[in-house]
Amino acid sequence: MIKNLEAVIFDLDGTLVDSVADLANAMNAVLSEHHLPTHDIDAYKYFVGNGIKKLVERSIPEDCRTSSFVSELHSEMVQVYKKRCVDCTKPYSGIEDLLRFLSKKGVCICVLSNKMDELTQRIVKALFGEYEFSVVRGACPDVPIKPDPQGALLIAEELKIRPQNILYLGDTNVDMETANASRMTAVGCTWGFRTEQELLASGAKFIVRHPSEIKKFFL
Repeated sequence: MIKNLEAVIFDLDGTLVDSVADLANAMNAVLSEHHLPTHDIDAYKYFVGNGIKKLVERSIPEDCRTSSFVSELHSEMVQVYKKRCVDCTKPYSGIEDLLRFLSKKGVCICVLSNKMDELTQRIVKALFGEYEFSVVRGACPDVPIKPDPQGALLIAEELKIRPQNILYLGDTNVDMETANASRMTAVGCTWGFRTEQELLASGAKFIVRHPSEIKKFFL
């Protein structure tokens, strides 16, 4: 087990919260408006992870993926999603108990998401308002999105904690690649949107199947 861990960086979608239904419903509404095929909710588990613009691109037929059309639908998707981003979205079972445990232990808790910062802040405030996060960071124009490590390293710098002393918890290959590029402990969770095989293949050092399993890193 890794020693001297002082902080946890959580991914948001698929790690802290189950948000796939709201994302799917918002994107399907936009697709329907343009008379394009919609998708089952489970399909969106593989469309998410690289920001909303990439979700839009993955959702539309390949022959429609021009830069201008993707940008148009991206703007529409953001507006629709803003209105329903917490309609169905909720914390995964065990997450709030884990946050209480970490807070009592004095562990810094943070969020790093590829969802635009405004929406990341809104969701965290709406669902986790009682918890004191040290840093909550969504996608911002001046910082490359994950798997680029810059966002994670900026959090480490803000916390004044060495990357090696930070546990990074996420549910996709993007998260594991971010953690390893940042020299943080890459922990993959299986309750989210992707498979254990994907997490291991992309560099997970540990796999957890329930939020309570994170506690063992801090005992």
